[in-house]
Amino acid sequence: MEGRRGEFTDENNNVYNYCQRSYSNVRQNEPGSDTSLREHIVSYQTESFHFLQDMGMIPKSTHCSDCNRSMNWNFSGTVDLFEWICPGCRKSCPIKQCSPLEDIDCSYDKILGVIWAWCNSEEIDKTAFKFGIESKTVMNIFSIAGLAAEKHITRYTSQWNIGGPGVIVLIDTFPETFLSGSRQSNRPILCLAELKGFPLTILFHPLQTELGNQENAIEVMKMQCQSFIRDFVHPESAVVARRNAFFCSYEDISLNQPQFNVLASDQGLLKHESVGRNLHSILSTIWEEAVYVCMDAQYYPHHLVQSFLFSHMWKNKYNNSAYPLILKEISSMVKEGSFMLQKKMK
Repeated sequence: MEGRRGEFTDENNNVYNYCQRSYSNVRQNEPGSDTSLREHIVSYQTESFHFLQDMGMIPKSTHCSDCNRSMNWNFSGTVDLFEWICPGCRKSCPIKQCSPLEDIDCSYDKILGVIWAWCNSEEIDKTAFKFGIESKTVMNIFSIAGLAAEKHITRYTSQWNIGGPGVIVLIDTFPETFLSGSRQSNRPILCLAELKGFPLTILFHPLQTELGNQENAIEVMKMQCQSFIRDFVHPESAVVARRNAFFCSYEDISLNQPQFNVLASDQGLLKHESVGRNLHSILSTIWEEAVYVCMDAQYYPHHLVQSFLFSHMWKNKYNNSAYPLILKEISSMVKEGSFMLQKKMK
């Protein structure tokens, strides 16, 4: 798991690494110069601020709500560095007003660093400790990244499709997956694995469990599985699922997904001598990382489970481009006003 987490290497977009490097250089070269250190910190904080502005995450202009004049921004002496000041009535307001970062109480370089941590599926508490900020702040930033990823995946579903002619797609649900056995879980997760190239492409979809009536809830979760499979698995794929699985069985897929010309069960594969003897070992290896991801997801707050799973999918798909792409998606949501709409709906 740890070996797959590499640092993002694109220096043009990695403001966070630049800030960390600058801070380190000042500490090494001028350990006794508090004034120089403060100036340097302000310098790279300002650069991070302008970067976020250029990306559209912080507005470059606003108007006074009292007199409708165009407001100016000045140094504030706070963690935000700047604030909006009306040249007429002198009313002030936060520089991050009407931004998804409005309620984020930490410096700009740390905001960028936490987004980088989300791209690498790092844990909330470890990220909070690393940057010296509250876990709640990390959760809020992770939530922003997760919303942006969700919107991107929903908008460009075809780009996230897996499988294809002759490509095997394994389907199972945690905690029923092969390494999990009979483990109990309050958060079942649908897992789709494409057996094409390495690393494997695995899609995750948490099943909505807070659905009231228990009998009806199970049926709804089963339909969630079928809907996700229909949206994300190419119809010409060779699909393999387990018989008698609780949420998403071979029988369920056979009944609800007539588009699949090739559909096999785990029991059917056991009949093939070349595969059967090693089937359990093969499937255990394939699902190993997915099971660890799903187990980690059980410890996340309910509203962040999907964001956590998206971070794994995002990193797996985009690799070294994950960081600039999620920044771009966050910026797109800001320009569309989607974040403010989400805020009003809460």
